[in-house]
Amino acid sequence: MNRNDRVKIINMHISMACDLVVIVNKEHSFVLSTRLMLRYSGLICKMLKILTHRQPIRGDLVRIKLNDFPGGPEIFDLAVKFCCGGSGDHLAATNIVRMRCAAEYLEMTEQYCKQNLIKETEEALGDMMFWDWQTILDIYKSCEAVLPLAEKTRIVQRCADSLAWRVHSSLPDQSSSASSSTGAAEPRFSTASSLSGSFAHSWWFGDISKLSIYLMERVVKALIASNADNKTLARFLLYYLHHSLPMLGYTSVASKRKNDSNEDILHTYTLNVQREVLESVVCLLSSLVARSAPYRSLFTLLRIAGVLDASKSCKSRIERMIGAQLDMATLDHLMITVHPTSCSSLYDVDLVLRFVQYFLQDQDSVPHMKPERMKMVRQHHATYFHSAVQSPLTKVGHLMDKYLAEIAPDVNLKPIKFQELAEALTDSARRTHDGLYRAVDIYLEAHASSITKEEACNISKVLDYKKLSFDASEHLAKNPRFPSQLALHVLLIQQLKLRATIAASIFNKSGVVRSGDDFLEKGFTVSNQLVRPLQPSCDIRQILQGARSDALFLEKGSTVSNQLVRPSQPSCTNIRQVLQENEVLKSDLHEMESKVVELERLCKSMRFHVSFTSLVC
Repeated sequence: MNRNDRVKIINMHISMACDLVVIVNKEHSFVLSTRLMLRYSGLICKMLKILTHRQPIRGDLVRIKLNDFPGGPEIFDLAVKFCCGGSGDHLAATNIVRMRCAAEYLEMTEQYCKQNLIKETEEALGDMMFWDWQTILDIYKSCEAVLPLAEKTRIVQRCADSLAWRVHSSLPDQSSSASSSTGAAEPRFSTASSLSGSFAHSWWFGDISKLSIYLMERVVKALIASNADNKTLARFLLYYLHHSLPMLGYTSVASKRKNDSNEDILHTYTLNVQREVLESVVCLLSSLVARSAPYRSLFTLLRIAGVLDASKSCKSRIERMIGAQLDMATLDHLMITVHPTSCSSLYDVDLVLRFVQYFLQDQDSVPHMKPERMKMVRQHHATYFHSAVQSPLTKVGHLMDKYLAEIAPDVNLKPIKFQELAEALTDSARRTHDGLYRAVDIYLEAHASSITKEEACNISKVLDYKKLSFDASEHLAKNPRFPSQLALHVLLIQQLKLRATIAASIFNKSGVVRSGDDFLEKGFTVSNQLVRPLQPSCDIRQILQGARSDALFLEKGSTVSNQLVRPSQPSCTNIRQVLQENEVLKSDLHEMESKVVELERLCKSMRFHVSFTSLVC
């Protein structure tokens, strides 16, 4: 529309009779021309039809009330000027959102006039991708005042997508970030120190953290949909919470309030807002990839959730995120105390049990390594696989043993809770039960006068005596806090283990079964009896048969985790005799190992000479 057309419309409006009064939000009245507004606004057209249908209009002026008008009288005045001038000259970045919402409210569509206000504002918003960061941020903030209509017209979504696109273009890829940050130290809840070294990835933290929780949530969801780096998003969410809660009056120490009703109302409102911010941030954190949030910060979030009395779903999400990376936690993290009562435990054992349950659920959801691949890895790392490389499950097993030993002296810790915590993990979580034996021993010593023999027996059943070392077994055999029926049985298990070890050192060294000639020269065999000299006529089949019988007995006949083996008349003489036999077996084992090493050296030397002779010939 050119200048001459706009001049004609203005002159026509001046010549029109002003017979319409529009009251905007009960604040301001506008006297307008009915004919002019009917050409642009569908809402006013519908309202006038309703008024005419109800009763004939009497008098010179028609009154219409517009309640909850977006932008108030100021924006309605700009909309009227658009109707008078027929141009979008009054559109600017500061009012574009309110003008678009006002046009939606007044139904200023192309049905009533070509190039109406809706089309003008949409064309202006269409160039949003070419605007600078600050302009888009200001427009996004202005959506807060007219949020329902801004959502309906998708202005909020478009601004969030535009901001997310600019942020995502400056962030690293998800895969490259995950590979580069595996060895980096994780930031704590206070992220101020970490931002100084990674400003290139956190330049947007300050601007987005000034948004309301709703607008911030829309930007983060847009970043998640664009597959942005989840670790950076987790850092931002903690940064947002770290800066938002103090502004809302959050303190870790409860302050005493006066008996003032107004102050109580304000405190309740502030607490609800703080709780809403926390729950929104936790919900976003839980939607990220597992292990994105630093575990140190998660424990801080759990404490804040307790102070703010957050919902059960919020606390459950935090506990699930902690449980997913329980192998990264330390003993200090698990020593969470509760408000003690006369009969309750000092430590929150139920919380740690939930951590373990969530950890096991997360382990089940992760695709495991194929058996063939695991066998190759074990063979390749045979020398240090069990010592240097620890799986997350074994780390948690070691952590739980230390935790059990730490809480065992608590006099209010019930036997059923201790047993439940000791049996929470699977058998593969512990390669040795020495740590668990230490915790059980501490518990039995601390509760000797408060538990029954049946309860002590049930607690001792959590141990797998085949996984005890020789020193731990010897200590258990002399331990008066354990049932006397276990002593002889544990020593018998150690004797069988020594026999099987001797057998393995003879015929299965480094996974290769040797021929019988090497052993017949030294004249030794392994059978169900102790190691003794072998006659030269002995066959290698007898050696293998004796070793297999020992192994078969270990697999089928030495399980005592579920029921105890009760010898008819255990005595100190029998125990002393078994101990002496074990010492003999240990010395024989060391002797056999040295002889095997000597044979290997001799065999290697003979192979070298044979190969050298063949080359010379």
